[in-house]
This record gives sequence, structure tokens and C-alpha cells, in this order.
Amino acid sequence: MVIAIFFSMVYGFYIAWCLPYRVSGANLVKVATECALLGTLTVSIMLKVDLSREDISEVAVGMLLAFNNIVFPVGGLCVALLSFGDQMMDELQAGMPSVPDFEFENPVQAGVEAEQDDGDAEAATQAYSDAKA
Repeated sequence: MVIAIFFSMVYGFYIAWCLPYRVSGANLVKVATECALLGTLTVSIMLKVDLSREDISEVAVGMLLAFNNIVFPVGGLCVALLSFGDQMMDELQAGMPSVPDFEFENPVQAGVEAEQDDGDAEAATQAYSDAKA
């Protein structure tokens, strides 16, 4: 258990330092779950010890485990969702122009332009055939 605690702690520090995920919320959730795992491993060592002569009971250790495994992941998820929402709002505000740049295309006018283009093509064909003759 001590070796698992050591590796869990090292991996948690690695995640917190390197931030391997692209979204910051995912990094927060991963750090929170690593903290929950570290706490679970640490408290589980208490279950290996005879607690009859200690001030803490097995029920209290069980409640501590439940608290640990609920608060850290749920808290990390809530903070991640809040930061994800703020990050998305910042990206939307930075990436979107205040007035959209688009042109309205009139479908009736497009049909008239197509007929004019056909007329130009006929004139070009006539000019080519006249030049050949």
C-alpha cells in the first residue's frame, strides 16, 4: 500500500505539473481523482490496523472514505465545469466578430446573372466562329 501511495502521489504531481490534457477542466478532474485515490489508499491503511484500542472507530473510517470519494471527484468536476464554461465564453467572445460579415444573395438576381452569362458565352462563340471564317 505504501508503494501504491508513492506512485499515486508522484503521478498526481506529474498531472498537476505537466497538464497533459488540452482542456484545463480535464486536468482539474484528473488531479481531483488522484487526490481521492491518494486519500483512499492512505485511509485504507487505517483499516489494516487494529482500531479497537484507538480513538477512531471503523464506522468513522468508513465515513471518512465515503466523504473522501465523494467530495474530491464531485468538487473537481464542479470546478472543472465552471472553468470550462468560462473558457468557452472567452473563446466565443474572442473568436466571433461583433458584426457578422456576410452577403445576402438574391436568388432572383442570380438567375438573371446566369442568363447574362449565357448570352456572353454565345457572343464569344459567335466571335470565334467569325474569326475562323
